[in-house]
Amino acid sequence: MDPLHHLRAHSGLRLDRDGAFWHEDQPVLHPRLIQVLRQGLGRDQAGRPIVRLGRQWAWLQVDDTLFRVRSCTARADPCSEALAGIDLDRDDDHRETLEPPHLRLALDAEGVLYVRVAQGAEWARCSPGVQATLGEFVAPSADGGWLLMTTVGGRPVELLPAPARD
Repeated sequence: MDPLHHLRAHSGLRLDRDGAFWHEDQPVLHPRLIQVLRQGLGRDQAGRPIVRLGRQWAWLQVDDTLFRVRSCTARADPCSEALAGIDLDRDDDHRETLEPPHLRLALDAEGVLYVRVAQGAEWARCSPGVQATLGEFVAPSADGGWLLMTTVGGRPVELLPAPARD
């Protein structure tokens, strides 16, 4: 096996559910290294999670999602009180604005909220604060599911089932 491929495949890097990095079962604690690792998150051509450091990269184990939404501002339509859009800050220092119809949320069995980010390419886990902010726009549906209090084409938007884990 090519030594570089072996190093990439056995990097020992893991990203846990809470967004903490681990290397060979030891937490990564240095703030600048954590920031660099977050900013290097992505996927290879086959869709596997990777982290880039300059021109080099390695695969990493991801327990939940590559990204987390650490804060957001929700904008309500002044006439209907429906969700008109979200400005969010991800933990990799990217900012995004999402508006219907590009606003997709999911809820897992534990009640954790996820939002589709990166131009719809990735799911991001919402922090408790973001979940509280967006929770104001979530209501139960008649069939036992959940609806996002916004409309696309005159129809309410259903929350999706939990995203698949990486």
